Amino acid sequence: MEKLCVVKTKENAAGKIISIILLVLAVLSAVGIIIFWPSILVCAVCVAAYLLGGFQLPVCYDYTYFGNELKIARIKGDSRRKLLHEINMDNVEIITAPEDPSLGGYANISGIVKKDYTSGLGTNKIYRMVYKDAKQIYMIDIEPSSEFIDALAEKYGRIIRK
Repeated sequence: MEKLCVVKTKENAAGKIISIILLVLAVLSAVGIIIFWPSILVCAVCVAAYLLGGFQLPVCYDYTYFGNELKIARIKGDSRRKLLHEINMDNVEIITAPEDPSLGGYANISGIVKKDYTSGLGTNKIYRMVYKDAKQIYMIDIEPSSEFIDALAEKYGRIIRK
């Protein structure tokens, strides 16, 4: 059974402002080319920064569960997808709320890698997942839907605390 959950993050206001400023500068320097031809360099820099900067791109996190594997990916601009974690569920130690006292033992582990893949909007309940791979221990915050957690709990109910 495959289960998919996509969480859209809140929009970055600073990124929108920067992209608008770059666009306005590009337009003004394009107009300035008529009067002063070296402004073509400013226009090219602004257009390149606007296109390559990714300031205006919305970000979503995609959680996919299939078999005994959980994949976490970041999707930028509804087109660029980057796989962040590919987790074997047998290596997951616990999935619970961040304030759960059972996570206290992990707080003092040196070298634990903490990641936050939540929306920042608080639309779904946030869960903290601890898992070990061959080299590292990870503590990851995710914000899946309740249906997604229910699908995980069917097989891995022993590690999930709702």
